[in-house]
Amino acid sequence: MKRFWIGLLVFTILRGGLAQNNVEYILHEIESNNTTLKALQEQIEAQKIGNKTGTYLPNRKSM
Repeated sequence: MKRFWIGLLVFTILRGGLAQNNVEYILHEIESNNTTLKALQEQIEAQKIGNKTGTYLPNRKSM
């Protein structure tokens, strides 16, 4: 019985270590292949650029 619990513990630890890499890989694949995420990232970049426009005062000629 003791052997069973030790084996189960070792299996769980090894599986958990492998699962971490699996989750990171899966999330990376989802991020790179999801068109909605790509569109939202492009929208954020466009908003950042849009926020920078109009921040300077216009040049006025003195008469």
